Amino acid sequence: MAVSKNSLANLKPCGKKFSKDYQPDRRKLSLFRMLANIIGEQELDVSFTKEDFYKCYQYIIELNEGQILQVIEDPQTPIWMVSVAKAIVVDAKTGSSQTIEKMFDRLFGRAAQSTDITTGGDKLTVVPPKIVFTDDFEDEPDNEGGNELN
Repeated sequence: MAVSKNSLANLKPCGKKFSKDYQPDRRKLSLFRMLANIIGEQELDVSFTKEDFYKCYQYIIELNEGQILQVIEDPQTPIWMVSVAKAIVVDAKTGSSQTIEKMFDRLFGRAAQSTDITTGGDKLTVVPPKIVFTDDFEDEPDNEGGNELN
């Protein structure tokens, strides 16, 4: 039987098998590993918590323009704080409040938004159900509507 050019029987093992020691170059490095390769092998202690992040946001929000510029110019300021501080300065110059609004949304949560899609803006009237108590209780319900389960 002739084997066609596109048959699976034509596939041959190619080179080495994957292992923990052999990882082909086509695999992407994790972002953390990529950063470790760039800055060199160091013991990286990343202990920045969500609470720390929020405290930094609160700190930046409470600064005046001169203090924000000092934060931007300080070489010890983390780059993400510089980025946020610059965005606040640009917004202040253009009269926008977009960055501050987003920061408030992160700190305090977004305001609840509701959409009325049923009443066209009219008030919704809720009619409570009418409950009737009777003395004639039956063990078996009536199947007058033809909804038998059998």
